[in-house]
Amino acid sequence: MTSTMRIERARRNFTDESNRYDAKRDRLVMCARRLGEEGDAGKVSVTDVTSAMGITRGLFYYYFGGKDELSQAVADTYVYDLEVAINKALSDEKTREESVCAIVEAVLNWLYDAEGNERPMLHVLSEIGLSDYAWTSAADMLTYVIVRKGLLTDYGRHGEEALVERARFIALGIVGEGRLNATAPVDVMADAVCSALRYRKRGKAS
Repeated sequence: MTSTMRIERARRNFTDESNRYDAKRDRLVMCARRLGEEGDAGKVSVTDVTSAMGITRGLFYYYFGGKDELSQAVADTYVYDLEVAINKALSDEKTREESVCAIVEAVLNWLYDAEGNERPMLHVLSEIGLSDYAWTSAADMLTYVIVRKGLLTDYGRHGEEALVERARFIALGIVGEGRLNATAPVDVMADAVCSALRYRKRGKAS
């Protein structure tokens, strides 16, 4: 199951029973996330989580197949945090340039605090070995936002596949530059992204 599918699953309307199941599962995930942010995330065990939650290991395995599945769910929460921030930033009518600035700023705020210090998320993802997974998932989500918001509408007359690939290229650039350059100015990054969005591929239209 892809990260996008997992995120979409969280948005559906469930029965009361399913809601209870998901709520309990979410509490386990957030407990593991908190423990990871407070200490050595790589060493947080199933026993640590069950002890903190006051539940049995058997109940834990009712919700998760094991620690790896729990760790992936923790990584998904961080990607979801970014998605919520971006959707909130783009809730009002904005020009393309304003939307790009909002996206870039949301990504940088997701990675670093106001003083430029790394968010606890970064050490958690590194210690549980899911940094690449989270960056890829974040880029997938950003690709969807770029296409949905029509930020590439002037990308010539080429087909949707080319448009999505271009959007993904740009999304990876936003996440990658933000991760590598903590002091990247929002306006400089936004200008570069806007230039990429205005790119018109030459050649025969599909």
